Amino acid sequence: MKICLIGFQGSGKTTLGRWVSSCLGVQFFDLDEVLLARYGFSSIKEAYTTFGEKRFRKEESVCISPIAGLPSYVVALGGGSLEALQQIPDDVHVVYLFRPLEQLESENVSPYPLWVNAKEPQSSLRQRWEERHPVYVQRATSVVLVEKQSVDDDGHRVLQCIRGLHGK
Repeated sequence: MKICLIGFQGSGKTTLGRWVSSCLGVQFFDLDEVLLARYGFSSIKEAYTTFGEKRFRKEESVCISPIAGLPSYVVALGGGSLEALQQIPDDVHVVYLFRPLEQLESENVSPYPLWVNAKEPQSSLRQRWEERHPVYVQRATSVVLVEKQSVDDDGHRVLQCIRGLHGK
């Protein structure tokens, strides 16, 4: 079983990815962690600042290639990994972990490299969300509303979608 979790920053991709992979008994990869390990960075901010956005996105795509060829896995992409998302094969179940923009704004989702220095971070957050949301919806096999009340509850919703498609 191949599963890719996508969604905006703060949607729970890493937390739910670890939970789902544990339940399914498959290996978990966090694309951010893979990139950090590959290049020896201590944080995504450091990698992003060193590479710049264009190269950073290219390196995400490089890092996803070996994972995408494995027989089973759960992978969590970074919130802006739209280029890497294009590298995900069609046989992968892509789950969009959806969180409404208003929730993200109320939680002051930050600091993320794209708007860490923005003069109006909420404006930048809104702009990024509006750019990415349609891409996530179009590519997703399933959309799961993440309520962030309980990892178990959100995780079970993800499993229900996955098992529904795979008949298990």
